[in-house]
Amino acid sequence: MATTGVYAALACAVISAAAPALQGQRPTPAIGELDHTVWTIRDGAPSSVYALAQSADGMLWIGATTGLYQFDGVRFEPFEPPAGVALPSLTVSALLALPDGKLWIGYTRGGASVLASGRLVSYGEADGMPSGGVTALAVDSTLLLMDEPFSAIDEITREGLNDQLQSLWLAANFTGVFVTHSVYEAVYLSQRVVVLSARPGRVVAEIDVPLPFPRTPEDRTSAPFGTIAGRVAKALREQIT
Repeated sequence: MATTGVYAALACAVISAAAPALQGQRPTPAIGELDHTVWTIRDGAPSSVYALAQSADGMLWIGATTGLYQFDGVRFEPFEPPAGVALPSLTVSALLALPDGKLWIGYTRGGASVLASGRLVSYGEADGMPSGGVTALAVDSTLLLMDEPFSAIDEITREGLNDQLQSLWLAANFTGVFVTHSVYEAVYLSQRVVVLSARPGRVVAEIDVPLPFPRTPEDRTSAPFGTIAGRVAKALREQIT
């Protein structure tokens, strides 16, 4: 059966703004047209890789369970911190390379470091870092793109995460595009729902969601919510039948 999709846009401006840029992009090459090279531990590559990032100078940084590594395209080398300084942990779970040359490093056991101009500075709970391991690092942005982030989660947890995402959006006031196959999730989170056809994907319906924020779990059973969800579901069914 062909798959149809739903885009739930937290702010609809991104829908029209993104379209002109996409028209000028080159088509994605086929897998057979891409170069494919494999490195293993026999080539010096670390095992159990958790994170990858490429800095502005072209260096590839690798976070693994055995530390931080550099790869220049020829050889893998363990990162050697500046004299008198050590990484807080050898289990590197997240990396973020910034355009100004800084490299942020997150650890499974918690805490983060920033490497810049040959200096390594580390931060922990005493500096305001949250407790627990660091699984991702990101910079603030006015645009957030999410592709089915909650698809493999049970319904109760999913509803809770929907509420947390809504609270984050209300506090940070960013533009978001949220891809989901759940009609109720699409309506609950969005100001506008965009329904896509099966491949090649094209917009077949745009449905406004004029429900006020903040929304609560009780809104999912309200008559206005049901009416909008019904319109979205109908647009999806029309793509399958």
